[in-house]
Amino acid sequence: MNAFKRLLCLALALCMCLSLLIACADDTEQPDDKLPEEPTDEDGGDDGEEDADPDLLLGLPEMSFGGATFNILCRTDKEYEIDVAEGSTSDTINDAVFARNARVEERYDVEIVSIPVNGTWNEQQTFISTLQNAVSAGSQDFHLVAGYLAYASSLAMNDCFYNLHEVNNVDFTNEWWSQSFVDNCTIYDCLYFADGDISLTMWESLYAMFFNKEIADAHGINNLYELASDGEWTMEELYSITEDFYEDNGNDAVDEEDLFGLVTNCHSMRALVTTCGIPITERNDDGGYDLVFFGEKTVNLFDEVYSYVHDNDGVYMMVLSDDSDYSDILKMFTGGRSLFITGTLDQSAKLRNMETNFGILPFPKYDEEQEEYLSHSYDGHSIFAVPSSLLNPDMSGMIMEALGAESRYSVIPKYYDVVLKGRTTRDDESQEMLDIIRQNLFFDFGFVHSVYLDRIYSHFGDLIENGSNTFVSSHVASEDKYNTRLEEVMDAYLGLTE
Repeated sequence: MNAFKRLLCLALALCMCLSLLIACADDTEQPDDKLPEEPTDEDGGDDGEEDADPDLLLGLPEMSFGGATFNILCRTDKEYEIDVAEGSTSDTINDAVFARNARVEERYDVEIVSIPVNGTWNEQQTFISTLQNAVSAGSQDFHLVAGYLAYASSLAMNDCFYNLHEVNNVDFTNEWWSQSFVDNCTIYDCLYFADGDISLTMWESLYAMFFNKEIADAHGINNLYELASDGEWTMEELYSITEDFYEDNGNDAVDEEDLFGLVTNCHSMRALVTTCGIPITERNDDGGYDLVFFGEKTVNLFDEVYSYVHDNDGVYMMVLSDDSDYSDILKMFTGGRSLFITGTLDQSAKLRNMETNFGILPFPKYDEEQEEYLSHSYDGHSIFAVPSSLLNPDMSGMIMEALGAESRYSVIPKYYDVVLKGRTTRDDESQEMLDIIRQNLFFDFGFVHSVYLDRIYSHFGDLIENGSNTFVSSHVASEDKYNTRLEEVMDAYLGLTE
């Protein structure tokens, strides 16, 4: 028995040693050929399509609307963000919109149908009349409205939309809604239209600066990404780089055949109001807004930019034939006649065939004291609302929420990661810049309601384009007029709550 016990003890000791060896081996460095684990959100991994939560839609309440038709009134030229026919195109985004709708339709047993109506800026009365007539008649024909941001406020103030805070099944704390828009467009605790991932055109309309990398390298300008990453890409830096950045083509005339530091337009000059952190309105204690636009910072920025555009040859101000026609600006850029151009992200897709490498930057900060880069979306993109004539808006709230959630998961990642990051940009730094542009989108109540405020925001850029240095003499001096307009807006919204 003693011999047996000794053999048993020896066997146990060997097992313990083997266990220790295995434990020690776990603490050793892994072989070089071992694949790393996939990054998680905690690891700081990419938050693109692969990491998107596939259960965003499945996390919403389950309902069935019995095969009901869900009609969305939209603009004819923007119908592609609402509904597309299966197999009508091989376009990645159209495919994503179709798949989004199909998934929402299946989950809620509805049929999503787009009702396109002419609604460009010049055709706005057609769109406005269509909706107003439907609401006046108590029509149940439209369950959701995708309207032009710049003139949608007039529809809201004329009682055409539900207060979305009182519509069931919509939760504006969810990530697919723009919190800046929701917070700043809520007036007297009411919100009549909303913005977020449901609006593909909101993301397409983000402003950016594009630069020709070969021209930059040839002129020793090789630290633009570093400036932006370090938070030092400011208006002063833009002035310094592009002032007097000009080469004549030999005809002794300043024209589109010359080389410029910056080619821009009035819409981009308007965007500076947002990107430089200029407030138009400010929330007051009553839940409404006061006008704060005509402050010292606004005047200083206008004077600086006006002088920058008109007192040196480095800037070429392009007059657009219409709001969306950037063809002449893009032609100058792709032809190597501009270091920088300004434009919206949807213009970047038109640069894919450009032989010269280009990069993307956010709009510059006002100065280094500005904490973050701020992004601006052109006021022609779509906002979403529920017609006030509907007897039961619950279905509208649910499908609106579902479209936002599924867009967050499938449509926007396709646009952002595949169309922009994957195809258009040509370096990792540009993709980092796109992340910056996307993260800090800001909406001011005064911007959203600018048309009703006598286009207060638009005048900033228009005067610069027109060479009219009258911002102080005519517009600041007319502050009382703008205050009166804002009071009318406040009264209209207050009247809706009574």
